[in-house]
Amino acid sequence: MRVAFADLVIFTSLKNHRATISCMNPFFKSHSKIILGLPASDAPAFNPMAKSICYYRVSTPRQGKSGLGLEAQKQDVYQLFPFSQGEIVKEFYEVESGSGLNRPKLMQAIRLCKKFGYQLIIAKIDRLARNACLVAHLISQGIRIVAADKPNASHLDLLEDAIRAERELIANRKRTKDALQEAKRRGVQLGTHGKVLAQINKDLANQLARRLKQEVENCKAQGMSEVRIMNYLNDRKIRSARGKKWGVATIHNLCKRIEGLAQYSVENPIQPSFSP
Repeated sequence: MRVAFADLVIFTSLKNHRATISCMNPFFKSHSKIILGLPASDAPAFNPMAKSICYYRVSTPRQGKSGLGLEAQKQDVYQLFPFSQGEIVKEFYEVESGSGLNRPKLMQAIRLCKKFGYQLIIAKIDRLARNACLVAHLISQGIRIVAADKPNASHLDLLEDAIRAERELIANRKRTKDALQEAKRRGVQLGTHGKVLAQINKDLANQLARRLKQEVENCKAQGMSEVRIMNYLNDRKIRSARGKKWGVATIHNLCKRIEGLAQYSVENPIQPSFSP
């Protein structure tokens, strides 16, 4: 089997479960060829008895500050452990681009895994990196990498997922670049329409918050968490302002908007009017 993409070429032999990887990438300083001894494609990567290091990553400071993306990843990872005897030794959090190579927290996690033989747990492969050569290099170090969304995936499966994640990243960048160039060609002043659209989306979100205010407050009065409120609204087929299912981030934003509406009504009460 041969999988080729960008600067990564993987040749795999299903007979002896080894892979030859050739790539040109700044992470390796020069053209490199790596021989990987990989588990069989049907061999699960997750060892429920082993000690683990968990690594969580978001791409922007805003995501890191809100903590929502990191919390969602933690929930996915923790689902692996209720029925296992394994132990989470340490957790690492990082705010870095998935394609970037300056990853001090990831390097700390890798050093621990190599020194003590821990397995590295991530929520999904694109949270580890959107750089296929980096993922290949980590596997070549003998580190057992487990993605919570595919705990039974072999390292070959994870490599293929990493290639798809990098392809996705490159395609998204190209689409964005092409769209901006087309807008400039038509004489569109970039930034203006974005502000108008942002105001429209904000108005729609505020309208929905006013409509759901009483219902959400009733749920909170019953001691329901934001996750339970999210499930409650989704079960009732109540969609977000953009017509989508509620997620951890969108339900948190809804609750913050409703709190803001309540605070505004307290600070600016409606004054009764009297007829003369």
